[in-house]
Amino acid sequence: MIEPRQGVGVPIASRRKSRLRAKIVSGTLRYLCYLSPLWLFGPLFYLTVLPSGPSREDGAPGGDVSSLPAGPPGRVEVDTVGRNETLSDIFLANGIDYAQLLEVLRASRGLFDLNRLRSGSVVRIFFDRDDRFSRLEYEIDDRRLLHVDVPKPDSMSAAIEVAEYAFRSRVVEGEISSSLYETVSEMEEDPRIAYLLSEIFAWQIDFSTDIRKGDYFRAIVEEYRGRDGIEKLSAIRAAEFFNRGRLYQAFRYEDPEGHVDYYDGTGASLRRKFLRSPLKYTRISSGFTRRRFHPILKIYRPHLGIDYAAPPGTPVVTVGDGEVIYAGWDRGFGRIVKVRHNAVYVTTYGHLSRFARGIRKGKRVRQGQVIGYVGSSGLATGPHLDYRLLRRGRYVNPLTVDLPAADPVKKKYRSAFRDVVLENLGLLDEESLLTMAYRADADSL
Repeated sequence: MIEPRQGVGVPIASRRKSRLRAKIVSGTLRYLCYLSPLWLFGPLFYLTVLPSGPSREDGAPGGDVSSLPAGPPGRVEVDTVGRNETLSDIFLANGIDYAQLLEVLRASRGLFDLNRLRSGSVVRIFFDRDDRFSRLEYEIDDRRLLHVDVPKPDSMSAAIEVAEYAFRSRVVEGEISSSLYETVSEMEEDPRIAYLLSEIFAWQIDFSTDIRKGDYFRAIVEEYRGRDGIEKLSAIRAAEFFNRGRLYQAFRYEDPEGHVDYYDGTGASLRRKFLRSPLKYTRISSGFTRRRFHPILKIYRPHLGIDYAAPPGTPVVTVGDGEVIYAGWDRGFGRIVKVRHNAVYVTTYGHLSRFARGIRKGKRVRQGQVIGYVGSSGLATGPHLDYRLLRRGRYVNPLTVDLPAADPVKKKYRSAFRDVVLENLGLLDEESLLTMAYRADADSL
């Protein structure tokens, strides 16, 4: 793509005034739209508040501008979309008339809805030598770019460019010194590697309590070069994690039907129906028992759940997909959420300080979705989460129960999966041998 020539832009102070003016006018227009049709007030406001520009004659789109003096050389204005900001706001701030806004929306219809701009995304507006709007670029995401061009005054065309990324794979390995995140950061690697590893092995390792100094990990990371030329993490192809004397392996596999998951070497899914824990906690303050002395009631009674001590406001997530069957106050449990996952399992989350937005009875929730926040509502001596798991109506210990696994690799794809495993094992083993040889040479110096 040919870069536009940079010209003299609008002064910063003037642009800020235009942006403020645009927000005030746009807000007024949105309010009036509730009272009257947009087609009546929209053009009226744009015609009355826009700075003077090329006049229209004979009702022709764009007007006759042949007699006007030429503007600055072609220029481009770059805007970062603010919260609740619309394309209308940006166009108004840059002096582009309402009719052209409608044409841009019409041209891009079916490709992308420009009425829904993502906060933080980038919009580029190009002007020709006569300072007339000539092109719009919107970065949909890191890979897709929408552009709307004005080849001539009375027509527009739109298209989406998809960047062809150059992917590469490399091995990252390290020994845990304190936590996985701190270890990855000390290696000056992308912190998301730690996040992805904790997600992949979330059903085998509790990263809040199970990690030990001396634990070891090795991962094949896949990276790509983005539009900005920076290497970015795409996915983890395979990983090994040595934790507390046990080796865990994970292999990413996408079957011909488009299903993507992580499996062990036999093709069994690493995912379980439920996460090991519903939050990041500091310690388990009370375990599952049939007889516990209640610190407030001063009596012995069963405690059929796990108490996780955590700071107030710590996010609590649902351990599995399901439906909220209750969200409200439940006597000593305080604010509580109950989630039915299927005909067998129900989980409860008690003593919450508040519920997450939208959490109510009948709401469908996904595994890992935040449903509330740690508190001390009800009969509680301090902030913690009372987490309970019911199986067929009976409470079971969440820490020891054998949880069902997700579906394994289908039999008809096992051969292809084995090829993926062998390829990744070869990369892991080759890197391991190279690393050992390097360390041996370094030690002999």
